[in-house]
Amino acid sequence: MMSEYYPVSLKVRNKKCVVVGGGKVAQRKIKFLLEKGASVTAISPEITSLLDKLRRDGKISHSPVTYLSSHLKDAFLVIAATDDRTINSRIAKDANKLGILVNVVDS
Repeated sequence: MMSEYYPVSLKVRNKKCVVVGGGKVAQRKIKFLLEKGASVTAISPEITSLLDKLRRDGKISHSPVTYLSSHLKDAFLVIAATDDRTINSRIAKDANKLGILVNVVDS
């Protein structure tokens, strides 16, 4: 089966990237974004201990709340990395509506 998706590389240095989720998958995505120089905000009531250390060290911003579409304001890229397919789908719809690039980890 042929995929309808086209792989891309993005320059994210100094760009606002929002990761919704605070678990291991979100952690992996955030670490990669930081390696590429992105400005990262994590949105999740709970985050891993490593993400909390990155927050305390000032390497990421963290909003310890559940996702709202307003969290996407001014984002260049959003990554939906929750363990809830319904929320991930909502994030993707919100990002598409705003013209923001989005990656959904479960699809």
